[in-house]
Amino acid sequence: MLARYSDHGFPRFALGRRATAFPFDALMDRLLDFGTGLEQSAAPTVTLDDRGDALRLRAEVPGFSEKELGVTVTGTIVTLTGERKADASKGTSDYRFSRTFDVGVKIDSDKVDASLVHGVLTVTLPKAAEAQAKQIAIRAGA
Repeated sequence: MLARYSDHGFPRFALGRRATAFPFDALMDRLLDFGTGLEQSAAPTVTLDDRGDALRLRAEVPGFSEKELGVTVTGTIVTLTGERKADASKGTSDYRFSRTFDVGVKIDSDKVDASLVHGVLTVTLPKAAEAQAKQIAIRAGA
């Protein structure tokens, strides 16, 4: 059962470029990812919680507007994207990211809801009816 995924601790299963349980590895990945120097490409911190009938994905995306972010859901796959162009007046450079997750359960994509409040993107991912747990009645034997 999906309990909780997090970029900040244990357990960490499959949220980054590399699945690991060691926070130091994620830090080193970011420090050693030099890129071209023309754009930043570090991915936002993401948590994923199982709420029973839905999953809740939260991503820290400070400085982004809702128009600069995207969420795509296909079956069990959720993709977050973001792209912000450089703004010399604000002292910002180009920044883009894309993170893809296999959440392990089929999502009802027609009921997905996303909101951006104070730099935190919250995406509610309702589980498809066939993916939700069902209580089975047990009858006495004859």
